[in-house]
Amino acid sequence: TLKGRYRSKAEFFNVMQSSNGKSIDIGSHQSAVMIRIYDKLAERLSKLKKESDKEKIRDEIPHWIRIELQMRDERAKEFVRHLYGKEIGIAYTGVLRNYLEYGYFRDESGKRTFRMFDYWDKVLKGAEKLSIYVTPGVDYNLARCERYVVNQAGNAIDCLFQIYGKDYVEKLIKKRTTKPNPKYINLINKYKDEFKKTREKGENEK
Repeated sequence: TLKGRYRSKAEFFNVMQSSNGKSIDIGSHQSAVMIRIYDKLAERLSKLKKESDKEKIRDEIPHWIRIELQMRDERAKEFVRHLYGKEIGIAYTGVLRNYLEYGYFRDESGKRTFRMFDYWDKVLKGAEKLSIYVTPGVDYNLARCERYVVNQAGNAIDCLFQIYGKDYVEKLIKKRTTKPNPKYINLINKYKDEFKKTREKGENEK
């Protein structure tokens, strides 16, 4: 990290050395996304007083590095929505690769390319980049749709459910005369298949 042999969407980094071991922050604590890499084994050992206990841990766990992916607000919600169609490990490594890759640039056939270190490729397990970026104030996303339905129209919808029943309310909605809004069509195209796959997976597991 100190040698700059990586590429990241975050400009800020911090490398620290303490009695609890080394740690690296990629992105600031105020960032929407921050990656923290630290020596979990050293942290674990620092909490033990007896040397015999420390030796036992060293014998059982010779190497333990933890990589934490911290997300805030819309980025965190976007990550959770990816889980409807992906396993958490695939979503995690995909987002991690999108924000951080350790490696180096080199010239190949007149072009400057980035070659990722083998150890980092092993960590990512060949994951494809996965974006959780949400354009502020422009991209209408599923979270905003949910907030509108629950907070703005939730009481009215619940009222109709209790009076007419859900099946009749669904019929009323399908008979509406308002034209489909493109922003809702985009959400349907983006998430409908993911929710369908998740439901089918859950039913198969049952």
